[in-house]
Amino acid sequence: ALPDELRGAFDVVVDATGTVEGLKMAATLTMAMGTIVLKSTCASQATIDTSAFVVQELNIVGSRCGPFPEAMKLLEDSSLDVSKYISAVFPLERVAEALEMARSR
Repeated sequence: ALPDELRGAFDVVVDATGTVEGLKMAATLTMAMGTIVLKSTCASQATIDTSAFVVQELNIVGSRCGPFPEAMKLLEDSSLDVSKYISAVFPLERVAEALEMARSR
């Protein structure tokens, strides 16, 4: 079960699952007036209750597949400075601390 402190804790949530369950989870994690980025395509048709999206005034943004090899090369050779987007780096063992930091921002 999802811990209560994570419900509505994030202003932006990326759903890359391609499933209805993933989209529902993203809606649960996203704060009111927040944004859900759909990074994958649901392969099958599904029915979903959209009331949470309306009541919480959630924004849903699609993200197409992009030129990943070129993007990775830009990151690898430092052609693209992304340091301003990184506020901290945590090892996996400190995931609880990382989530707390993300929640407090």
